[in-house]
Amino acid sequence: MGGIALCFLCFVVCPPGALDDTTVRSLLRGVLAGYKIPKRVHFVDADPRDPFQGKIRRTELRRIAEELGRSSAGR
Repeated sequence: MGGIALCFLCFVVCPPGALDDTTVRSLLRGVLAGYKIPKRVHFVDADPRDPFQGKIRRTELRRIAEELGRSSAGR
């Protein structure tokens, strides 16, 4: 039987080099259950936001996550 494997991905907005994957995961371990800790951490310069309402464009984050998934699957 085939199934869908889920992997938590975390987007972090911070200056380049301020944090690394290990630091983010260790900070989250203090506030999240172990199964909720993201497997992958992706650093971005800014959140993709709607220019009118200022809301985060989750569809854009999903698109980026899909691209990251495809690029890592080819490794």
